[in-house]
Amino acid sequence: VFRSDLPLSFLLGVGNLERDFQADLVASAKGVHLLTLSPRKANTGVSEIQIAVESGSHDITRVFIEDAAGNGWTFHFDNFQRGVVLDATLFELKVPQGVDIVEFGS
Repeated sequence: VFRSDLPLSFLLGVGNLERDFQADLVASAKGVHLLTLSPRKANTGVSEIQIAVESGSHDITRVFIEDAAGNGWTFHFDNFQRGVVLDATLFELKVPQGVDIVEFGS
């Protein structure tokens, strides 16, 4: 699933949700909306993506990705901080010796 462009583009924020997914509201309770995103195209490697979104802030607090084989990955997000300045060195890639790099979409 992570060799497919679809889940990676979703997680990296570079995809187009309206173009790539059919979104359905599954449930709303206690200030959280649960959405299911179904891929519009076949053979993407993804069965569905579920996201939990806080109704007031619109923060995504949980993402569940299920691949075509039924395997699933859950990501939890919390302790949101806005307007925080980060040191640019946090984003410098230091590849350890002997590690292969797989390019996005390859």
